Amino acid sequence: MKKILKYLCYCLPVVALAVGCTQDDGISEFQPDTNKTGNVTLLASIENADSRASLVATGEARWQANDAIKVVCNDGSTAVFNIDGTGETRRALFTGTLEGKSVGEYALYPTSAELSEQTLSVELPAQITPSPTGSCAFMVGVIDEKNEVTFKQLTAYANVQINKLAPETGSIVFSSDKNLSGLHSVTLPDGMTTGTAATDGDATVTISFAEAAPTMVNAFFALPVGNYSHITVTAYNKDGKKISEVVLGSL
Repeated sequence: MKKILKYLCYCLPVVALAVGCTQDDGISEFQPDTNKTGNVTLLASIENADSRASLVATGEARWQANDAIKVVCNDGSTAVFNIDGTGETRRALFTGTLEGKSVGEYALYPTSAELSEQTLSVELPAQITPSPTGSCAFMVGVIDEKNEVTFKQLTAYANVQINKLAPETGSIVFSSDKNLSGLHSVTLPDGMTTGTAATDGDATVTISFAEAAPTMVNAFFALPVGNYSHITVTAYNKDGKKISEVVLGSL
């Protein structure tokens, strides 16, 4: 079997913890009109990722261009607020319009997340795209009276770097004794402290390459909080034949 997974390194953090905010966003001072209905602006912050596998080299998660959040309204319905800016900051303004309802208690990320009574759920993706900065996969925040919300990250993050990947690689699959993708849920408000618990299962995460695979892959993906006996990285060619496999140790 040809070995094509070389110089693989990884770090798998515990759930991220809040350690305060920085002022690196160009928003010197936010003084909203605190509208709870009509045209509404929220100032959304992301807590610092206190782990070795943080989303950027500085240890900070950041909003990206075209990001959006889901706001839970007072009547239980939801509304999508879009980012007002270009992203690349830990704080950003999000705007939306509410008619016949007002801002409720929580804001969610991503917008595919659902809140039913106190159960917050999200479908973690089974297919991901390599990214040097990763993405914030599952977060929730409480909206205060000043229209400010600090998002807490509910998952840890895996960062797997693979160098010298052969061009015939068609896909890379991450698997474990726990579900790495699929539906995950957490109960609020306790879940804001404990994070999203890992569940037993074999749901995988896959990176696929339509063209020749790059020589290096830097993959971030959300990792529910728990003890993992292993994470296996398997490479397949474009015909689906396994061509290499590496088993990472217990976590």
